[in-house]
Amino acid sequence: MLNKEGKSSVKNWEFIDEKILRLDINISGYKLTITGVYAPNEDNGDTVKDEFFANLNEEIVKSGSGKI
Repeated sequence: MLNKEGKSSVKNWEFIDEKILRLDINISGYKLTITGVYAPNEDNGDTVKDEFFANLNEEIVKSGSGKI
């Protein structure tokens, strides 16, 4: 939940997949990317985990390059 000031700071949000959310905001002139994750648990198979971590790594690389 965001207050009115916080809502105006949000520049973009995107669901990368069902377990990864990217939120781009500007706070006091600084650009900030927040990545929210809900990681697979031990009950999920290796394929699900590998796909999740590949997607997460891709988002981290994009965020670090400033290309988001």
